[in-house]
Amino acid sequence: MPRTKIFFAVLALFIAVFVLWARLGKTFPEWLSIVVCFWMFLAGPVVLFFTARQARDEIHFENPRGFIGLVLRVLVGTPLGCFGVVCLVTGSAVIALATWSAWAKADYSMLKNVPGLLVFAGMSAFGWFVLRHAMRGEGLTWREIEGFKQARIDALLHPDWAFYAEHLARPIPEALKKIYEVPRQVQAFPCLRGMESEEHSIEFEPLRRDYCVPAAESDLPYDIVPVAIADDQNWIFLKPGKDESDQIFMADPEEPGDILILADSVEAFLAALTWENEPGSDS
Repeated sequence: MPRTKIFFAVLALFIAVFVLWARLGKTFPEWLSIVVCFWMFLAGPVVLFFTARQARDEIHFENPRGFIGLVLRVLVGTPLGCFGVVCLVTGSAVIALATWSAWAKADYSMLKNVPGLLVFAGMSAFGWFVLRHAMRGEGLTWREIEGFKQARIDALLHPDWAFYAEHLARPIPEALKKIYEVPRQVQAFPCLRGMESEEHSIEFEPLRRDYCVPAAESDLPYDIVPVAIADDQNWIFLKPGKDESDQIFMADPEEPGDILILADSVEAFLAALTWENEPGSDS
């Protein structure tokens, strides 16, 4: 993950410069103080923000695990997450430094600079506010997140059969229609035994225009409307075309040229599923 490594390198540089400024800032020549301040309060946050946005494309944040996953989500998972960290750390560190200087060295010069302390206190408060949103994922409130989930469920339970028939350019297999008529099953996460005896948990996808993957985005020679998504994010779909069969295919978004045949028909595909992970089940 080269972009993520670049981000961490820039973050390490930012922290190192801040530590040197806090420890040795009074000994810096004027020109170096100007350069350091320019980096910490202008160029540094901008570069951190840009590299964080680049790193975000390489990392998945749906289920962060452990402390490292949480740190990655906070730093690069949201547009302002990294900037929030910079504001919170910088503001808090300066206030802590002023307090420590007054307590340990009887140096009250920084505490007497009330406007400056207010600026850094405001920076800390802003950083904390941004981080609260970053921790929630993509800066959305829980209500908004639940709203998106409900919208997806509504789309899943109400397929646009006219659009899907137009997409396939042939009649829709009846077995596919029947499975979408059973809300409990279409919302389940059945297991599919795939190639080399591997088992995949799959999730059915809404059959609507908004969920169509254009050929330009998939690098496939045609648009696809995934019937389901495997737990490794592979697409499961029927090929469009009036002369195509109803075989079920699987393609890897990272390597769309490697297309596997999962089943010779929709009926065979559904028969290969084990329905153990239905919503509300105890398994």
